[in-house]
Amino acid sequence: MKMKTVLLPLLSLITLSYAYNYSHFTDIDPRFETVTCSSTIKLQNVVSGAKLHSHNVRYGSGSNEQSVTGFNENDDSNSYWMVTGKFGKDCERGKKIKCNSIIRLQHSETKKWLNANTFQSPLSGNGEVNCVDNGNEDTEWKVECLDKKAKYWIREQPVRFIHSKTGNRLCSFMNYVYNDPIRGQMEVCAVSKNNVQSQWKVMEGFFFSEKNKN
Repeated sequence: MKMKTVLLPLLSLITLSYAYNYSHFTDIDPRFETVTCSSTIKLQNVVSGAKLHSHNVRYGSGSNEQSVTGFNENDDSNSYWMVTGKFGKDCERGKKIKCNSIIRLQHSETKKWLNANTFQSPLSGNGEVNCVDNGNEDTEWKVECLDKKAKYWIREQPVRFIHSKTGNRLCSFMNYVYNDPIRGQMEVCAVSKNNVQSQWKVMEGFFFSEKNKN
């Protein structure tokens, strides 16, 4: 039987300073500048630079489901997520994702779905974020574009993810860092109010060209 590592809720708090700059965007082929259905992406926290990450490690408290963290390694395959639509709705491959759309994110390696709940996160005591087997309505998130004039979710531009069921924002705090068995990885949690650490952007991935031109 394949054993699963259990993440113990050990606190290892590290205070870090940070700087961020929204103005720097790399050159992107215009055909692939919009995030589309079935794209497989890495999401980077705007402040910490950590990638949204999951792995076959369960929380040792709360839901005991698969844990979600922020990880700074650039080439780790456990930081890829596939973009899909609402539960029970088709999301045609290549269809552009509009701002305020409801999406789901499926972890590419484990095939589990990004989720939030009302359990306390192990380190900060905010809402727990995990990955679950069933990609139903509980795993839906709204994509909130920070540029209020934007129509679509654009790569390298900051967005927030608001969990449809709880109303909480996906967040990663730089000063809450795990000890063993995932030493150095940051806590990802869900918070009730907007803050700079609840902002994310797509930096890399595998993208399908846009189908709709409007």
